[in-house]
Amino acid sequence: EKIEGVRGVLERREVGFPPLGADVVVGVESLRQAQDGAGKLGLKERLHGGERRLASRGVAVEVDEDLARVAAFRVGESYMKILPDDWFLTPPSYERDPSATIDALRELTAFMRTYPSSPYAPKAEKMRQTCARLLATHEWYVAKFYWDRDRPMGTVLRLRVLLDKYPDAGFDQEALWLLGSAYVKVGKKDDARATWQTLIDKFPTGMRAAEARTQIAKLGG
Repeated sequence: EKIEGVRGVLERREVGFPPLGADVVVGVESLRQAQDGAGKLGLKERLHGGERRLASRGVAVEVDEDLARVAAFRVGESYMKILPDDWFLTPPSYERDPSATIDALRELTAFMRTYPSSPYAPKAEKMRQTCARLLATHEWYVAKFYWDRDRPMGTVLRLRVLLDKYPDAGFDQEALWLLGSAYVKVGKKDDARATWQTLIDKFPTGMRAAEARTQIAKLGG
């Protein structure tokens, strides 16, 4: 609730900060101003800077539940607006700093957890999946970067992050296959065997399942 309240206060600077310990009630007009005037990078800067200033003054923030639901969605949506755009920027987004995508995923995941029945939930979930896919693509890109340069432990570490944080983002089968191969290269045959068995269990008819069975047989034991 604090971040929604912060935004409402920040967009009403002409009023000034309330006295210590005061309650801030975010009204419809302040929310409308926040939505209309947020911009892209400016929103992120105002959120973090204002949150720190309010906390230092001991301000308690009270937000109407309906407005909080809308504002929470707008926070996640606004983070989405500062994501890289591959149509006219190079290099592609998965090669660049993913911090904005991480912020967007965090806010949208929190929104879905708090307001799963909101009318905004379908759009929020679609955006959340987009963020997860972008971050999984980034991890895959870095894992392949290490693999292509014969640095298998780097590949292991990045693929473990991908599989742990972004499951079902469309990379599981290939990530499990490459992770097993990387484990072999770093001498962790038991981990390779377990990883390939997970691949077989999850994707028994997948294109990598037969190869995984063959590799497990080669490992023996």
